[in-house]
Amino acid sequence: MYYEIIDDTNKTGDICLLLGGLTRDHSIWRKVVPYLRKDYQIMVLDNRDSGQSTSANHEYAISDLAEDVADLIKALNFSPAHIIGHSLGGFMAIHIAAKHPDLVKTLTLCSTAAKQVEAGVQYLRNRIALIDAQPSNEATTANRADIIAVMDKLYAPESLLDTSFVEEIITHETSNKYPQSASSFKRQAQACLTHDASTLLDQISCRTLIITGEKDKYYTPELAYDLASKIESSQAVVIPNAAHMIQIEQPEFFCVTLNKFLAS
Repeated sequence: MYYEIIDDTNKTGDICLLLGGLTRDHSIWRKVVPYLRKDYQIMVLDNRDSGQSTSANHEYAISDLAEDVADLIKALNFSPAHIIGHSLGGFMAIHIAAKHPDLVKTLTLCSTAAKQVEAGVQYLRNRIALIDAQPSNEATTANRADIIAVMDKLYAPESLLDTSFVEEIITHETSNKYPQSASSFKRQAQACLTHDASTLLDQISCRTLIITGEKDKYYTPELAYDLASKIESSQAVVIPNAAHMIQIEQPEFFCVTLNKFLAS
């Protein structure tokens, strides 16, 4: 697994572990890290089948991805950590918090759910079809046309009216030196399609923050509040003017919310 540790605190700050979502490498947190690095030791990583981490040659489950991370935390003695997971990273974070409570100081679940929702299933199937329509099995998720085709599914309408914002996203993703391959995407997507950690929620004992965008088409505010009702010592916060990619659309609001939770 590829990872980076960012520490401007000389090992005096609490540890924050940031887990990204489907197709994403650690750079999905690029707008958040500057707000956190002065106060926290930060680890960012690439999940199996993304970025610079090893690609698999077989299917796997979300629980397997979670165990990858738990093993890495143990190997580096990088705990207890504030675990912060977005989307697929949130799926993984639920497993880590439930099965490895000694590794987790607090849990933050961003734009995620305990069980894949029907809108998410449809999105994933459509995205797989989009990838399959490309001419090569080595096609990647960094294709400009593919990125543009799904932006309205991931970002709020207000964000997409900002042409400089849109171009920054497209430029960042198309210039990625380690784009995810079609086969890797399908394996991650399949794990997401079958995600169901509902039975683990009552095993989460740490303080938990649930954040979602007010315009997220998949993991809606209603779903966030429902998730909070099922996890002890949890609270839900909705970020305005944001859809699924809250840490990209509203990084400052996101970090103010997160910092307030962690500091309390």
